[in-house]
Amino acid sequence: MTNGLILVAGQSTRLRGKCLLTVGGLTILDRAIKNLVPLVDNIILVVNNDFPVDEAEGYIKCCVGDTKSSGESLLRAGYLLTDGSYILEGDIVSDPLPVMKHGEWLAVSGADGSHLKLDKNGRVRGVRYVDTPYKSAGVIRVSEASAYLDRVDSDMSYDVGAIGYKLRLFSGKWVEVDTKDDLERARAIFG
Repeated sequence: MTNGLILVAGQSTRLRGKCLLTVGGLTILDRAIKNLVPLVDNIILVVNNDFPVDEAEGYIKCCVGDTKSSGESLLRAGYLLTDGSYILEGDIVSDPLPVMKHGEWLAVSGADGSHLKLDKNGRVRGVRYVDTPYKSAGVIRVSEASAYLDRVDSDMSYDVGAIGYKLRLFSGKWVEVDTKDDLERARAIFG
């Protein structure tokens, strides 16, 4: 059974309710769900106390309460993480996602933000770097769930659990929506 966890438990301090904003006729959340449906058996929304309960009817919702980081959110929902699960940030607008191998981390090239440091074999060795060309695309396919969760720290981002994963470059259209400018860029790209 393959689960797809969409992380929408953030505080959205720069752009409130961003996963429910519309881009190209779909909410950002609906687009994320649409992208995951062909890849997983179950879609699980990892939400906080502020998430409207009537949104995304028919999907499993795991309320993790108020959390201070995506790492803490994922640890609270960790019992739903299985080997081969997909983890997707809830503020990503993209073309359909590729089928990924276990232990792959999707990345984009040339985007703003913190970047991934790679070893000579193309495996992720660090996050939050500014001098590398690859930025996390906010999609990870977990290989071993328990080992992944063991590496996640509740004070940090969820993605540190994927240190050592193989980078896979995404060539489709992609935008991470954190600000109003990001939202306008996504709307210009996706209609």
